Amino acid sequence: ASGGELSRVMLALKTLGRTDLARKTLVFDEVDAGVGGEAAERIGWRLASLGEDFQVLSVTHSPQVAVHGEHHFNVRKAVRAGRSVTSIERLSADEERAVELSRLMTGGVEAIGVDTAIALLEAKRKAKAKGERRKRVARKVCIETFGCQMNVHDSERVVGLLEQAGYEITNDLEAADLVVV
Repeated sequence: ASGGELSRVMLALKTLGRTDLARKTLVFDEVDAGVGGEAAERIGWRLASLGEDFQVLSVTHSPQVAVHGEHHFNVRKAVRAGRSVTSIERLSADEERAVELSRLMTGGVEAIGVDTAIALLEAKRKAKAKGERRKRVARKVCIETFGCQMNVHDSERVVGLLEQAGYEITNDLEAADLVVV
């Protein structure tokens, strides 16, 4: 599995199994790889939600994910004298954050990209101030293995994690809020 795929699995497990509240640090490396639009927005929201209980560090190339961050850093890699050098700069002002979000959205720093990024940051700030949040997790889950890939032992482990997270296991696909395939 790729790093992005492993990060997405980790994100899903940590979102479902939020019982470990020991203020740990979670690092997600390109959890947004290969996704965009609404899927990236949901990943960003889930990372922000995890940030309520954990310190979350996420390397991302997605503006939909990045806009959910409380703090932003610009990481740059350059070659100097034949050696790779990495620099990290904290972006504190909304204008700095908007410039980097614009680069993620458009590949450059055009007025329309920066204006859109500022609007996104403001919308997230207003939603947070109002206490608007997405529904945290579904309550009923149906696990369909279709007789492949997932063996009985894996199914039992997944069921145990989901039950710990407060899910009720159901065989009724129609009643399930979450279906694990």
